[in-house]
Amino acid sequence: MSVTTDETNAQRGPAVDAYADVSRPTAEGAPWGTNAAFAALRVPVLAIQSTTRNAQLQRAPLKPGDTSPWLDYVKSKGAKVEIIPDTGHFTQLEAPDQVNRLIREFCR
Repeated sequence: MSVTTDETNAQRGPAVDAYADVSRPTAEGAPWGTNAAFAALRVPVLAIQSTTRNAQLQRAPLKPGDTSPWLDYVKSKGAKVEIIPDTGHFTQLEAPDQVNRLIREFCR
């Protein structure tokens, strides 16, 4: 028997469904289901970001103090946002020491 992703997610429960919704971007750039996903969280959130998409939808680096609609949104939900400058899209691979330090400090 083959089980589709949607069937598997439905079997796992609402947390997975909320995550699946968050991963689907809308035309405005904000993910569907994001409010439900944040409402389901019972722990603090740390968002580590290094790039965003510019008007041409190309990846663009962020500098400390920069923001985006997504970062504004997660901040409005109480998330702590950290920017790692001069890093590409795969921040955890390109700057593992910085990422690990931020996570370690956040978890204290």
